[in-house]
Amino acid sequence: MSSFPRDISAKIQHSLAEFSVSDVNSGNRDLLGPEASWLYDYAYRNVPTGGVPMRADLEPNDMKHLLPDVMILEPEIENGSLADIKIRLAGSRMTSFYGPVSGASLRSLNNATVVDRGFKCVAAVLTSGQPVLGHSVKMSADLPYFQVTLLFIPLVDENGKIDQIFAHFSAAPERD
Repeated sequence: MSSFPRDISAKIQHSLAEFSVSDVNSGNRDLLGPEASWLYDYAYRNVPTGGVPMRADLEPNDMKHLLPDVMILEPEIENGSLADIKIRLAGSRMTSFYGPVSGASLRSLNNATVVDRGFKCVAAVLTSGQPVLGHSVKMSADLPYFQVTLLFIPLVDENGKIDQIFAHFSAAPERD
Protein backbone atom coordinates (compact mmCIF):
# COMPACT_ATOMS: atom_id res chain seq x y z
CA MET A 1 0.00 0.00 0.00
CA SER A 2 1.23 3.48 -0.81
CA SER A 3 2.31 5.78 2.01
CA PHE A 4 0.83 8.79 0.16
CA PRO A 5 -2.18 9.26 2.52
CA ARG A 6 0.05 9.09 5.59
CA ASP A 7 2.41 11.61 3.96
CA ILE A 8 -0.53 13.99 3.47
CA SER A 9 -1.61 13.41 7.07
CA ALA A 10 1.85 14.49 8.24
CA LYS A 11 1.72 17.61 6.04
CA ILE A 12 -1.67 18.69 7.31
CA GLN A 13 -0.04 19.63 10.64
CA HIS A 14 -3.35 19.96 12.45
CA SER A 15 -1.87 22.12 15.18
CA LEU A 16 -0.85 24.84 12.69
CA ALA A 17 -4.40 25.76 11.70
CA GLU A 18 -7.42 27.02 13.58
CA PHE A 19 -10.53 24.86 13.38
CA SER A 20 -14.09 26.10 13.14
CA VAL A 21 -17.22 24.10 14.02
CA SER A 22 -20.70 25.31 13.03
CA ASP A 23 -24.08 24.10 11.84
CA VAL A 24 -24.26 23.86 8.05
CA ASN A 25 -26.16 26.87 6.72
CA SER A 26 -26.42 29.04 3.63
CA GLY A 27 -23.58 31.25 4.90
CA ASN A 28 -21.00 28.46 5.09
CA ARG A 29 -22.33 25.84 2.68
CA ASP A 30 -19.85 27.00 0.03
CA LEU A 31 -17.04 25.61 2.23
CA LEU A 32 -18.25 22.11 1.43
CA GLY A 33 -16.49 20.62 -1.56
CA PRO A 34 -18.48 19.11 -4.43
CA GLU A 35 -18.59 15.63 -2.89
CA ALA A 36 -19.70 16.85 0.55
CA SER A 37 -22.32 19.09 -1.08
CA TRP A 38 -23.61 16.12 -3.06
CA LEU A 39 -23.76 14.04 0.14
CA TYR A 40 -25.61 16.77 2.02
CA ASP A 41 -28.20 17.10 -0.76
CA TYR A 42 -28.49 13.33 -1.06
CA ALA A 43 -28.97 12.73 2.67
CA TYR A 44 -31.69 15.38 2.96
CA ARG A 45 -33.44 14.74 -0.37
CA ASN A 46 -36.49 13.07 1.24
CA VAL A 47 -36.34 14.73 4.66
CA PRO A 48 -38.84 17.46 5.58
CA THR A 49 -37.37 20.88 6.46
CA GLY A 50 -35.84 20.72 9.93
CA GLY A 51 -35.93 16.90 9.89
CA VAL A 52 -33.10 14.42 10.21
CA PRO A 53 -32.37 11.47 7.89
CA MET A 54 -32.42 7.86 9.00
CA ARG A 55 -29.62 5.39 8.22
CA ALA A 56 -32.07 3.62 5.87
CA ASP A 57 -32.23 6.84 3.79
CA LEU A 58 -28.60 6.33 2.73
CA GLU A 59 -27.91 3.67 0.12
CA PRO A 60 -24.21 2.74 -0.22
CA ASN A 61 -24.66 1.89 -3.93
CA ASP A 62 -25.70 5.50 -4.56
CA MET A 63 -22.51 6.88 -3.03
CA LYS A 64 -19.76 4.51 -4.10
CA HIS A 65 -17.67 7.51 -5.15
CA LEU A 66 -17.67 8.80 -1.55
CA LEU A 67 -17.12 5.60 0.42
CA PRO A 68 -13.32 5.93 0.76
CA ASP A 69 -13.80 9.27 2.55
CA VAL A 70 -16.57 8.47 5.02
CA MET A 71 -17.03 7.15 8.52
CA ILE A 72 -20.09 6.06 10.43
CA LEU A 73 -19.73 7.13 14.05
CA GLU A 74 -21.80 6.00 17.03
CA PRO A 75 -21.87 8.40 19.98
CA GLU A 76 -21.84 6.75 23.40
CA ILE A 77 -23.75 8.76 25.98
CA GLU A 78 -23.32 8.29 29.74
CA ASN A 79 -25.26 10.36 32.27
CA GLY A 80 -26.41 12.70 29.51
CA SER A 81 -22.88 13.49 28.28
CA LEU A 82 -20.83 12.34 25.32
CA ALA A 83 -18.50 9.73 26.83
CA ASP A 84 -17.00 8.19 23.72
CA ILE A 85 -17.44 7.79 19.98
CA LYS A 86 -17.25 4.37 18.35
CA ILE A 87 -16.08 4.22 14.74
CA ARG A 88 -18.63 1.83 13.29
CA LEU A 89 -17.19 1.97 9.78
CA ALA A 90 -14.25 3.76 8.18
CA GLY A 91 -13.66 4.17 4.45
CA SER A 92 -10.44 3.05 2.81
CA ARG A 93 -8.88 6.53 2.65
CA MET A 94 -9.70 7.06 6.32
CA THR A 95 -8.11 3.71 7.11
CA SER A 96 -5.00 4.60 5.12
CA PHE A 97 -4.67 7.78 7.22
CA TYR A 98 -5.33 6.26 10.64
CA GLY A 99 -4.99 2.49 10.29
CA PRO A 100 -7.72 -0.12 10.82
CA VAL A 101 -10.02 1.79 13.16
CA SER A 102 -13.45 0.27 12.42
CA GLY A 103 -14.95 -0.93 15.70
CA ALA A 104 -12.54 1.18 17.78
CA SER A 105 -12.98 4.35 19.78
CA LEU A 106 -12.31 7.66 18.05
CA ARG A 107 -9.72 8.09 20.83
CA SER A 108 -7.65 5.36 19.13
CA LEU A 109 -6.69 7.72 16.28
CA ASN A 110 -3.02 8.63 16.43
CA ASN A 111 -3.50 12.39 16.68
CA ALA A 112 -4.91 14.08 19.79
CA THR A 113 -5.89 17.21 17.83
CA VAL A 114 -7.95 15.14 15.39
CA VAL A 115 -9.65 13.33 18.29
CA ASP A 116 -10.48 16.63 20.01
CA ARG A 117 -11.91 18.10 16.82
CA GLY A 118 -13.96 14.96 16.19
CA PHE A 119 -15.45 15.11 19.69
CA LYS A 120 -16.27 18.82 19.26
CA CYS A 121 -18.05 18.17 15.95
CA VAL A 122 -20.03 15.19 17.27
CA ALA A 123 -21.00 17.13 20.41
CA ALA A 124 -22.22 19.99 18.17
CA VAL A 125 -24.34 17.55 16.12
CA LEU A 126 -25.86 16.08 19.28
CA THR A 127 -26.60 19.56 20.67
CA SER A 128 -28.17 21.02 17.52
CA GLY A 129 -29.58 17.88 15.93
CA GLN A 130 -28.43 19.32 12.60
CA PRO A 131 -25.52 18.68 10.23
CA VAL A 132 -22.24 20.24 11.28
CA LEU A 133 -19.31 21.57 9.28
CA GLY A 134 -15.81 21.42 10.71
CA HIS A 135 -13.06 23.11 8.74
CA SER A 136 -9.53 24.33 9.15
CA VAL A 137 -8.68 27.99 8.90
CA LYS A 138 -5.23 29.10 7.71
CA MET A 139 -3.30 30.98 10.39
CA SER A 140 -0.18 32.07 8.52
CA ALA A 141 0.41 33.05 4.90
CA ASP A 142 3.98 31.76 5.26
CA LEU A 143 3.07 28.13 5.98
CA PRO A 144 1.93 25.45 3.53
CA TYR A 145 -1.72 24.66 4.10
CA PHE A 146 -4.18 21.85 3.48
CA GLN A 147 -7.87 22.74 3.72
CA VAL A 148 -9.47 20.09 5.95
CA THR A 149 -13.25 19.94 5.76
CA LEU A 150 -15.53 17.57 7.66
CA LEU A 151 -19.27 17.18 7.21
CA PHE A 152 -21.14 15.42 10.03
CA ILE A 153 -24.72 14.34 9.25
CA PRO A 154 -26.88 13.05 12.12
CA LEU A 155 -28.84 9.85 11.53
CA VAL A 156 -31.82 8.97 13.71
CA ASP A 157 -33.25 5.61 14.72
CA GLU A 158 -36.93 4.70 14.46
CA ASN A 159 -37.58 6.56 17.74
CA GLY A 160 -36.09 9.82 16.43
CA LYS A 161 -32.91 9.56 18.55
CA ILE A 162 -29.55 10.34 16.94
CA ASP A 163 -27.76 7.02 17.12
CA GLN A 164 -25.25 7.40 14.29
CA ILE A 165 -23.40 10.19 12.54
CA PHE A 166 -22.31 9.93 8.92
CA ALA A 167 -19.06 11.85 8.46
CA HIS A 168 -17.31 12.87 5.24
CA PHE A 169 -13.65 13.92 5.24
CA SER A 170 -11.80 16.02 2.67
CA ALA A 171 -8.23 17.33 2.70
CA ALA A 172 -6.95 19.35 -0.22
CA PRO A 173 -3.96 21.63 -0.79
CA GLU A 174 -4.64 25.32 -0.62
CA ARG A 175 -6.10 26.73 -3.82
CA ASP A 176 -4.56 29.81 -5.39
